[in-house]
Amino acid sequence: MTNESSSQISFELFGYTFRNQSLLTEALTHSSVTKAREKEINDNERMEFLGDAVLQLVLSDYLYRTFPDEFEGVLTTMRAGLVNRKKLGELAAKIGLHIDLVLGPTENNPEGRTRVSTLGNALESVIGAIYLDSGIQAAESFVMSLFSEELPLLGQFADESNPKGLLQERIQALSGETPSYMIVSESGQDHDKSFISKVVWEGKEWGSGEGKSKKNAETAAARDALDRLNTLENKTTNMKED
Repeated sequence: MTNESSSQISFELFGYTFRNQSLLTEALTHSSVTKAREKEINDNERMEFLGDAVLQLVLSDYLYRTFPDEFEGVLTTMRAGLVNRKKLGELAAKIGLHIDLVLGPTENNPEGRTRVSTLGNALESVIGAIYLDSGIQAAESFVMSLFSEELPLLGQFADESNPKGLLQERIQALSGETPSYMIVSESGQDHDKSFISKVVWEGKEWGSGEGKSKKNAETAAARDALDRLNTLENKTTNMKED
């Protein structure tokens, strides 16, 4: 690390200091270091794998207990808004991980040190390191402190009757682009019209729906898009497990 004491200070902000500093060093060591040296060095890729699982467990447990009446799809959407790479990278930078990252020559520059994916991976590695250092309760305490500003805001997205809001939050977690809605057809008499809407994101249609008003059609399209995103995420998760 560039400055070991600064890493200790960062985690003492959340009431945690590593007992085994080598775990923290490993958590902050990027794979580019291993590739640049002939001597075998432990980088953070394995620890990232563990930290990702711990992070998912802690947040899933929190959501399950905090929103007992919500369906799986809603809980999945809320969790996805927390653990996407962009959000993790922002949180990592906020607590100063970019300062203490150990990088190889190819990555040791301003761009490499602030790369969102590198920071997000390092944060997951730190969570894994805390788990190894002190167990699940310490890791849970760190995660809850880390997300202290985000967790109180989840309630506004917990109402499944607002699929447009949920979809926007889900998509903005993946990219900066917001979804757009288009009414593609309408039929029926003036007193009994029916509308079909589609939702578009990054130039592709992600859902469609029908309703007796434009608003209802857009709501149905958003719900369809959420279902497709959840299905896609579940398939991706299953492929990783296989």
